[in-house]
Amino acid sequence: MKINWLGAIDEDKGVDWVVGDSFYDDHYPRELISANHAGKRPIIVCLPGRVFFCIYSKQRRDGKEFEPGWTVTGDPESLTLSPSVNLEGIWHGFISNGSFTPDPTPAQIAEEKAWEEHYHQTMGADASPAPEAKP
Repeated sequence: MKINWLGAIDEDKGVDWVVGDSFYDDHYPRELISANHAGKRPIIVCLPGRVFFCIYSKQRRDGKEFEPGWTVTGDPESLTLSPSVNLEGIWHGFISNGSFTPDPTPAQIAEEKAWEEHYHQTMGADASPAPEAKP
């Protein structure tokens, strides 16, 4: 799936994030950024499972953070990360040349649509999405 680079966004206007969206997040907690990427403007990619993943974050395993973070190359439209990204129990794949593989499964796509429908029924059609946890 190709990553959709949105650049700098105005969160106050409300945005319906979808899997594949990518943007700067100036509110991302700097203490979660890997020392290898200190001082860089956080870039988020919305991955399958509606997980908002910061490409400059520390790695996590079994609920613990550790260094180093990911090796990141390319500009925001053509990102490549190494090693793979493993969202334990949600999605495991690669971000390479501005795309991620494997694509979300049909079950993940259906879950995403159901979440959106439930949220908009509960909060109203004009509601902005609820904030997501960021690994």
